[in-house]
Amino acid sequence: MPYGQPLKRIFTLIFAGLSACFCSLVATPPRLVSVNPIAPEVLALYIQEGEVTRSQLLPYTAQHGDEIVELTHDYIVAKNADFITTRELYRDGELIGYMSGNEQQVYVTLDHYRGDPLILEITDSPKSYSLQSDTDPNYRVARSPVKIDRKSKPNQFGRSQQALGLIHTVYLHLPDPLQEGHTYSLDLALLGLDRASILYSFDPQTQRSEAIHVNQVGFDPKDPVKRAYVSLWMGESGGYDFGEALTYHVIDTISGKRMFSGTAPIHWEADTPDLMYRTDNYTEADVYRLDFPEVTQPGQYYVQVEGVGRSYPFEIKSGVWKDMARLALRGIYHHRSGIALEEPYTDWLRPRPHHPDDGVRVYQSQATLLETTMGMMGGTRSSFTALTEDVTDETLPYAWGGMMDAGDWDRRAQHMIVTRWLMEFYQMQPTYAFEIDMNIPESGNDLPDLVDEALWVLDFFVRMQREDGAGSGGVESAEHPAPGDVSWNEILPVYAYGYDFWSTHTLVATAAQAALALQDLRPDLTTRYTVAALKGLRWAEKEYARMQAEGMSYPDYPDAVAMRQLAALNLYALTGDEQWHELFLEASKVPFDRGTLAHWHEAEIEFAYARLAEGLGNPSRKQEAREWVIASGDSTLTYVENNAYSIAGQNRTTQIFFGMLSAPVEAIHLVRAHHLTGDSKYLEPMFAASQFGLGANPDNFCYIVGAGSNPVQWVLHEDSMKTNRQAPPGTIVCGPFDHRADYVPDIPYLMMWSGFFNIDEKMDPDMLEWPVFESYIDMWNYGSQNEYTPWQTMARPIVVWAYMAAMLEQK
Repeated sequence: MPYGQPLKRIFTLIFAGLSACFCSLVATPPRLVSVNPIAPEVLALYIQEGEVTRSQLLPYTAQHGDEIVELTHDYIVAKNADFITTRELYRDGELIGYMSGNEQQVYVTLDHYRGDPLILEITDSPKSYSLQSDTDPNYRVARSPVKIDRKSKPNQFGRSQQALGLIHTVYLHLPDPLQEGHTYSLDLALLGLDRASILYSFDPQTQRSEAIHVNQVGFDPKDPVKRAYVSLWMGESGGYDFGEALTYHVIDTISGKRMFSGTAPIHWEADTPDLMYRTDNYTEADVYRLDFPEVTQPGQYYVQVEGVGRSYPFEIKSGVWKDMARLALRGIYHHRSGIALEEPYTDWLRPRPHHPDDGVRVYQSQATLLETTMGMMGGTRSSFTALTEDVTDETLPYAWGGMMDAGDWDRRAQHMIVTRWLMEFYQMQPTYAFEIDMNIPESGNDLPDLVDEALWVLDFFVRMQREDGAGSGGVESAEHPAPGDVSWNEILPVYAYGYDFWSTHTLVATAAQAALALQDLRPDLTTRYTVAALKGLRWAEKEYARMQAEGMSYPDYPDAVAMRQLAALNLYALTGDEQWHELFLEASKVPFDRGTLAHWHEAEIEFAYARLAEGLGNPSRKQEAREWVIASGDSTLTYVENNAYSIAGQNRTTQIFFGMLSAPVEAIHLVRAHHLTGDSKYLEPMFAASQFGLGANPDNFCYIVGAGSNPVQWVLHEDSMKTNRQAPPGTIVCGPFDHRADYVPDIPYLMMWSGFFNIDEKMDPDMLEWPVFESYIDMWNYGSQNEYTPWQTMARPIVVWAYMAAMLEQK
């Protein structure tokens, strides 16, 4: 494909960073990143073992000695179907990368790992260190620590060499406390680092400590919750004892003035269980909570804890939560398919992917999403195998658009939940929705940008709908991305799923909700989506009846039952036609397992029924729905109150997975309860639950790209990994999960999922010994933590943060 302006800019950015990349390869010893305070008696050393230089997408010019080797055996499906998955590029017999795209104008270089190992036996010996000071009499003669603690885990991964970068945190327990303002010479010669010694001045008033955790994005002056936390787990020695209470100050970064001071007792003891999915302590250390709601003056701040150190900086300013909703919304925009990402709408540039005008052909397959593993309904056929085996010669020129998912570029029917959540916010806050300006191509039209983004997802499935009403399961490539592929330059075949009742019910539920929301704003769109919903439901019901008559089991799967109910209910809310209400009541007689992802749909159903217009629905059933939503809000509130870091969960069956710790995904139940009741008790927990994912966690990570001082770096996003960039701003990763829970596969399976089999051997202590709240591994191919999906990790926080912003503005 011809190089567009976005691709030229990408090359410019890559070349600008080449010299820096090459310079980073020169130093091979482990690198001392920093020395930071923990307490007067404890220093922390951060040592990086190994560095990975990311792959790059470069123009290809053939040279003498080049050989391109085509492979079909990288994947089982490809081997059986005999299509090319990989074009290896050899130069003078050495593999240097992978050709990208069928036109072979560009290639993806190999990533590169470089670094000497850290010798742990030496690192763990107190005799390997000595501390000397000319001014502190306790260290006039050099002295060694009395004890060493260490924790180590991966933080980078090199695909080409199957090598892990590691971050080691080494704690030096000192024989006497350090004195503030005094300088010490720390001898590290025996460790073989990039430096043999360092001069360190102990100043916990200005030096950051990993023990202090704060929301790095900041707070609105009106926020009911402004807080930081202190906790530290040291590995085998467990949690550090900071004493019964800590004295802390909120410092203005510019003036140095103390804006608030307080004393924090232990908020949550190390042996107090968190009542989450399991009854366990998820921090394994005492947790102190440092509240400062009285600080309302806009400005730049940090929290300083006496004898411990300071936090990352944060800001107090109006509109913080609107900015966060906007950032996450732009994360979804950055995952649009069928459109180029270009200026002036974004600096994260990318050519248009998967569009028929660029020569992309989407082939119709007869395999349905319903019957395959990607349908999440118990299908046993691999999506890749089923799509490939059941492909036809028919091409679909209208199968473009939608929202790409995670490291892949699929656009499946489940993604329409993004539309429903965003439209739900618009229905709750139609006026405020117009205030969230996203700077997208549609900005300035007669719809809120949030609604435009919602409809970009929906319109893709409406375009793919057949004339008889049948809805497609979406689009999927034949395999996971090939080594040389980027989204706009894919060599693998691309298929459209066949038509099934579940995908069609999903389309009906989504189109009907959009039609209802837009009837006063855009009657033309209401007409379009109403037509799609009506013909879709009629087809879906016929197909559902056929499958039941033939004894097929798919109609009884939870998602299928829930989406059938929601489709009938939303169409009833739109039209007022009692036949759809009767269908809803009939469909509701079929129970479904609320322990699955279908509990999201159950919450949708109850909230939608509770909000039926006056005169619609059964009054007693409407009251039951209202009580269900309120009870869900109450159980979420209880969940927030019963763990150390105010994580939100709907109830204790909620699995700690897919973004629950990286963003307040489950706080949406608080939003719904507040919207129905207006009870202020549901507001504060929303703000409390939003702190952890934005930096107020033991890892001090901000789990949304483009926010905070310490955002995650190694996100599973193929386009960025292959073009030497960070993932698009607004991307929210899955984050930590409860690796000890019974719903988590065994460790060998997790290792296979990560694409690297000895993570556990590299982690110290053992992987399962790490506290859940500190278990995040910043390594792109550890998919259970660094993958993401806009529909699972990004859409619900948008609703929560936008709702919080709207409530603050109404104060």
